[in-house]
Amino acid sequence: MNSFDLRIISKNSAKLFLFLKKDIVQHLGFGAFVYVIVFSSFAILDATTGSSGKTFQEAFWQISLEAFVYTLLMGVPVYFNLFFIFKGRIQELTRWRIFSESQQKGWGFYLFLFFSLISAIIFGLLLTPVFQGDLFEILKNPRWFENVLVILILILSTTGVSFSKESVEQYRDLERLERLEAIRQQKEAERQLDFIKKQIRPHFLFNVMANLQILAKQKSDRLPDLMGQLSNLLRHLIYRTNEKLVPLEQELEFIKSYVGLQELSLRKNTKLDIEIADNIDHHSLIAPMILLSFVENCFKHYNKSEPSEKYIKIWISEKDKFLVLKTQNTFKINARNEDNFQKRDGGVGQKSAIEHLKLLYKDEFFLGTNIENNIYTIDLQIPLR
Repeated sequence: MNSFDLRIISKNSAKLFLFLKKDIVQHLGFGAFVYVIVFSSFAILDATTGSSGKTFQEAFWQISLEAFVYTLLMGVPVYFNLFFIFKGRIQELTRWRIFSESQQKGWGFYLFLFFSLISAIIFGLLLTPVFQGDLFEILKNPRWFENVLVILILILSTTGVSFSKESVEQYRDLERLERLEAIRQQKEAERQLDFIKKQIRPHFLFNVMANLQILAKQKSDRLPDLMGQLSNLLRHLIYRTNEKLVPLEQELEFIKSYVGLQELSLRKNTKLDIEIADNIDHHSLIAPMILLSFVENCFKHYNKSEPSEKYIKIWISEKDKFLVLKTQNTFKINARNEDNFQKRDGGVGQKSAIEHLKLLYKDEFFLGTNIENNIYTIDLQIPLR
């Protein structure tokens, strides 16, 4: 069977499903099912009692007629209960007369059973004279409580099917809405992540270009090598940041190159230490650019203008499948940053970086900050894949 035939079958199956999903089709199908049950019961009753005294053909048409009329008459209390009791319309009529709204919500199931029993008794009494009339020969004088029992069984069966159908449809609608919401959140997360990356890249490039501009003015011999490092950094930014995960080795090389470039602009009396532990599994995977903002923060906000000794320290290690980044830098609190440093984002432009972490690692990461003796410390732990 070729793909064209499969598409035809698929379309036909979809049309059949939509046709069977219609309420009128389902009600007619349920009515036909009840009619078959009633016809079979009447046929057994006639065969057992033999009271009709008719030929097979005459008995067949008589049973068919009585079963059809009986099914129609039984449909009256069933659909009365379905539309006025099960659908809650009877509660609307009695909202301010018998039960309060809170009572209706708490007693909804019991009220449904109570009103169903009442309607079954009423219709059982009303229909008993009809069943005992001349039209029915096979059905021999059913008593009122027998009719009530049959009506109540049909009511509960019908409402049970309706409840199951509505529950399935509500579940499907809820599942569809959840799926659409998940897709929307994923697209929103990707949009935010792309926005964050675009924020990081210009910020980083401006700092590096400023450092190279200083070297160019100084006509430093190191400028060509540093331009090569910058080329490697740009290659990492362009090609690696579009990937969800990159090898840890490449990301650490990126950080070391960045620190090497930033070291050129450090002021006098500034000590820089960067340590990368030997126990790191370089084959692990990590989100690209995830460490840059926290490392960049050390150079951007250390107290470069102070004449006293200053330092920047960066430690990178691995512990229990988590990459641990710890940074420390000296700084001086002033009127502009005193309040900001008390916040979680440190007041140093780390808000985007924290949003970046939340989008990628949800609640799996740990970020701690501490301020003591004019030393700002960051402790970041993120899981390695």
